[in-house]
Amino acid sequence: MSISNVSNYFFVEQSRTDINRVQRELIDTQRMTSTGRRIDDVKDAAIYAAPVVSTRDMMARAESRRAALDELKPRLELQDQALGNAAEVARSLRLDIISMVSTGNADRLPQRLQEAFAVASTEINATWNGGYMFGGERINTAPLAVNSLSALAALPSGQAAFAEGARTQTQDLGD
Repeated sequence: MSISNVSNYFFVEQSRTDINRVQRELIDTQRMTSTGRRIDDVKDAAIYAAPVVSTRDMMARAESRRAALDELKPRLELQDQALGNAAEVARSLRLDIISMVSTGNADRLPQRLQEAFAVASTEINATWNGGYMFGGERINTAPLAVNSLSALAALPSGQAAFAEGARTQTQDLGD
């Protein structure tokens, strides 16, 4: 037998095998269509059940994440509002100081500094659900440890004014 005959023989045999496989699949498909059943035996159910179980698991994880994000959204909105208020007070204080310097009248400067400090400290020490929003992992301790400008000025560094945790708070998203 020559090489071309051998390769032709293997091609023909592979073609027959493929045709037989396609015919079996066609017969199975026709049987499923006519009976409405996808499986004949319970052991075959695992093949079709795995995607359903996987899909349900993915849906449960997605729902868990959605619930966690729904819980996190109001907190982030409050943090945004608190930081926006603190930034607005700082901007307003900056403009007042520029005005006081340009007019040469700084009589109201101590009062404005105290007012700005009070608003900023209130915003930094804001709470949500019983814990301090900006306290890191220490939700039971106010993040700003000083309560007056004189106490702030007496500190050795600006970092000493804060009593926040080393780690940030985290939100479990279900994984």
